[in-house]
Amino acid sequence: MNAGDSLGAIAVKFYGSVDHYQTIFEANRSILSSPDLIRSGQRLVIPKLDA
Repeated sequence: MNAGDSLGAIAVKFYGSVDHYQTIFEANRSILSSPDLIRSGQRLVIPKLDA
Protein backbone atom coordinates (compact mmCIF):
# COMPACT_ATOMS: atom_id res chain seq x y z
CA MET A 1 0.00 0.00 0.00
CA ASN A 2 1.15 3.48 -0.79
CA ALA A 3 -0.04 6.81 0.56
CA GLY A 4 -3.22 7.84 -1.23
CA ASP A 5 -4.19 4.31 -2.29
CA SER A 6 -7.80 3.27 -1.89
CA LEU A 7 -9.47 -0.10 -2.25
CA GLY A 8 -11.25 1.28 -5.29
CA ALA A 9 -7.97 2.26 -6.96
CA ILE A 10 -6.46 -1.12 -6.09
CA ALA A 11 -9.52 -2.88 -7.56
CA VAL A 12 -9.10 -0.93 -10.80
CA LYS A 13 -5.40 -1.85 -10.94
CA PHE A 14 -5.95 -5.59 -10.43
CA TYR A 15 -9.45 -6.17 -11.81
CA GLY A 16 -10.05 -3.26 -14.17
CA SER A 17 -13.11 -2.10 -12.24
CA VAL A 18 -13.78 -0.20 -9.03
CA ASP A 19 -16.79 -2.47 -8.52
CA HIS A 20 -14.56 -5.17 -6.98
CA TYR A 21 -13.28 -3.13 -4.03
CA GLN A 22 -15.63 -5.12 -1.77
CA THR A 23 -13.94 -8.37 -2.86
CA ILE A 24 -10.60 -7.03 -1.62
CA PHE A 25 -12.18 -5.74 1.59
CA GLU A 26 -13.82 -9.10 2.36
CA ALA A 27 -10.52 -10.94 1.78
CA ASN A 28 -8.80 -8.62 4.25
CA ARG A 29 -11.42 -8.26 7.01
CA SER A 30 -8.95 -9.58 9.56
CA ILE A 31 -6.78 -6.47 9.13
CA LEU A 32 -9.29 -3.90 7.87
CA SER A 33 -12.14 -2.63 10.02
CA SER A 34 -13.48 -0.49 7.17
CA PRO A 35 -12.77 -0.17 3.44
CA ASP A 36 -11.92 3.47 4.13
CA LEU A 37 -9.29 2.74 6.78
CA ILE A 38 -6.24 1.45 4.96
CA ARG A 39 -2.71 2.49 5.89
CA SER A 40 0.46 2.95 3.92
CA GLY A 41 2.60 -0.18 4.16
CA GLN A 42 -0.26 -2.63 4.70
CA ARG A 43 -0.02 -5.85 2.72
CA LEU A 44 -3.36 -6.90 1.33
CA VAL A 45 -4.56 -10.20 -0.09
CA ILE A 46 -5.80 -9.75 -3.67
CA PRO A 47 -8.01 -12.77 -4.37
CA LYS A 48 -8.64 -14.24 -7.80
CA LEU A 49 -12.09 -13.55 -9.14
CA ASP A 50 -14.42 -16.46 -9.82
CA ALA A 51 -14.85 -16.94 -13.52
